[in-house]
Amino acid sequence: MRLYTSSFKFSFSDLFLPVMNDKKHDVEEKVEREAEPIEVSEVGGDVELIEKLLKSEPRTDKLDAQLISLTIMSGIVALIGLFLNNAAIVIGAMVISPLLAPVYALSIYAVMGRYREALENLRVLIILIILIMVFSAIMTFVFSFFWSLQITPEILSRTKGHEILIMMAVILGMAVVIAHTRGFPDTIIGIGIAIALIPPAVVTGLSFVIYREGFLPALILTINNILGLIIGSFLALISLGVGPKWYFKKEESKKILIRILVLLVVILVILTILMNLL
Repeated sequence: MRLYTSSFKFSFSDLFLPVMNDKKHDVEEKVEREAEPIEVSEVGGDVELIEKLLKSEPRTDKLDAQLISLTIMSGIVALIGLFLNNAAIVIGAMVISPLLAPVYALSIYAVMGRYREALENLRVLIILIILIMVFSAIMTFVFSFFWSLQITPEILSRTKGHEILIMMAVILGMAVVIAHTRGFPDTIIGIGIAIALIPPAVVTGLSFVIYREGFLPALILTINNILGLIIGSFLALISLGVGPKWYFKKEESKKILIRILVLLVVILVILTILMNLL
């Protein structure tokens, strides 16, 4: 007679493996929930991903002929308006200004934690502002051979700093972002940005040629307005819930952004004090 024996093997893994698998499954579900894309807060009834805001603007991380030519033309028109003491002409120059796009893009990229793109747009913005100053100085020098140039009240108003002007720049920065998410035309929104940047930049350039005592105050006012616009747009984007898609990157980006905001505010305060001392 043949005997059949059955072997029995016992392992601790057989006892704990189901429990371990359940815990692993729970952890994976938690990570998946935390890694879900974070979207922009509800604006106008529609929830939009942040990429949609960026797609609405042309790329301004690199200079091109159109960007440069529009900036120079808007600066020259503003220069003429300042010398004629004509506010309407100055505002008209703002219509063709392309400065909205780099300000808007650098703010969004910074809030999203994409600092390389933010710095590229900041570089473009700074170059465009410098171009306005340089060409304003050149055209002022050329105009001086044909006309007797006067320092008008429109020019003088851009050489006197006041705390309310900084507040205006911050409010404009916030308004630009909110208006953009609401679908307002870029031309109307861009006027708010340009009115804070182009006239003081133009006055900086012309002052270097014919009004040296106004050069430094106008330069500080230009820098203050740039900082104010960036701070305002940061605050608006944060209030709208804009941030990186991933949870962990969002937390890291928030810490860095707070440091950037503190640094910008400190620089703004120092420059404001310096301008009041001039």
